[in-house]
Amino acid sequence: MDRYIKDKEVEFVITIEKEPENVKRNYELVATKDYKFLSETQKYYLWKAK
Repeated sequence: MDRYIKDKEVEFVITIEKEPENVKRNYELVATKDYKFLSETQKYYLWKAK
């Protein structure tokens, strides 16, 4: 998966609860969304290749 991100082989990446440096270098953040499941809320991040 890291190679796909490093080489920008995918147009979009979704991460949960993290903004990894390897993603931030090659992708721009386009949306965030909080998702509540049972009593836990998690933040999802949508990234698009630069």
